[in-house]
Amino acid sequence: MKKFTIINQFAIVLLLISHSFASAQKLPDLIPLKDKNLYGYCDSNLNVIIKAQYQRAYPFAENRAIVVLNNLYGFIDNKGNQIVPCRYRYAYPFSEGVAIVQTSAGETKYINRNGEFVSNPEENLEQPSEDMWYRKEAVGPIKEGRYFYRGNNDTEGYMTADGDTISSSEYKYPYYSECYSTSDSYDQTFRHFYESRAIVSGKKGQGYIDLNGHLVIDTVFDVAFNFKEGRAKVKLDGKYGFIDQQGQVIGEIKYDQVCYFYDGMAQVIQNGKCGYINLEGEEIIPLIYDFWQGERYSSFHNGLVRVRINEKFGVLDKNGNAITAVKYDDIWSFDNNCAIVLLNDKMGLIDEKGNEVIHPIYDHLYSLDQYAFIFQMNSNKREYGLINIQGKVLIDAVSNRPVEEPTPGLYRIISSSRDYYFIDKYGTKYVKN
Repeated sequence: MKKFTIINQFAIVLLLISHSFASAQKLPDLIPLKDKNLYGYCDSNLNVIIKAQYQRAYPFAENRAIVVLNNLYGFIDNKGNQIVPCRYRYAYPFSEGVAIVQTSAGETKYINRNGEFVSNPEENLEQPSEDMWYRKEAVGPIKEGRYFYRGNNDTEGYMTADGDTISSSEYKYPYYSECYSTSDSYDQTFRHFYESRAIVSGKKGQGYIDLNGHLVIDTVFDVAFNFKEGRAKVKLDGKYGFIDQQGQVIGEIKYDQVCYFYDGMAQVIQNGKCGYINLEGEEIIPLIYDFWQGERYSSFHNGLVRVRINEKFGVLDKNGNAITAVKYDDIWSFDNNCAIVLLNDKMGLIDEKGNEVIHPIYDHLYSLDQYAFIFQMNSNKREYGLINIQGKVLIDAVSNRPVEEPTPGLYRIISSSRDYYFIDKYGTKYVKN
């Protein structure tokens, strides 16, 4: 159990460090530099800042970097001062002022930035969020200061976080209805507020109450769904459509199925074909595309959406303009304004304008971070290369080990002999001599 806790804490540490550097959008001020068989630090122009004297050196985090001498781990600051002597069997990077180290006796300890032992910070790293916190009698999560409860004699309703009842027993409270491969896990279950509305069932059908427990949209629908972007999808007389927060129908309730709104657009399906409407219910993109997946895969994101015709995929913008021809065998979701594509069993990369920044010539592309990808020319060989998001090959496919990413935009290349060096997203190798 102890080992499980440590591993999870280390994962949190790496996530925080990765997020910190990703948001910076630039290379670190100090980068590990290999000089023959030793390591020091330099800037991005290869100017030496801390001379090579360590067996190993790692990127900085919170003004501390892990270094290794005599196979023991310690920490230095950005001036090269050894803040924590090299005396540990292993060490993990600093995060939120603490680092995990392993002593010579094999004990796991926590140190502060001065190298002093501190108590286990697990409680500080895993504070429960609003969505995680449940009252003893609660059945649903706290959303918008309200939660669903089940009391004695099977009474049900909503309470405030302070325990004040806001809804009466005249309604029933649906827990789960048909879901349509949603992106948000909370869309798959009800019994929580979303955009100041919660679903209730009455004698005639389903409707909505507000944060005070008052019925604001009458219970007239066959099925009601959560609100998203000011619109809720509803089912009436076997057909689907949308309403606003006052219960007014947006467009028409006429579709065989609809998806939630994302980025101001919602997918609608009729007779096996799908298109997209805007928040006013207008059919901006006609229903001429094949249905292929639920909304997790076919919703708008950053103004773009993937569509399919006859087993081929393309990309549209919010006006229905083609960003790419409908020609690819598959298109992955857009991330950091680019998407992996598959054409004739080969992978490449397109940008948000549809340009093939990496031509589809690779057996595999693995997203390493927002700047670079690992590639394999031949999936039957354990050979990996590195290519940046502009299509520049940084490392040819000769390594028998995948590239490691200690910091977004900075990568550690390990040889078969476990020797290593760093290379950045521009192709600069941090090697001297």
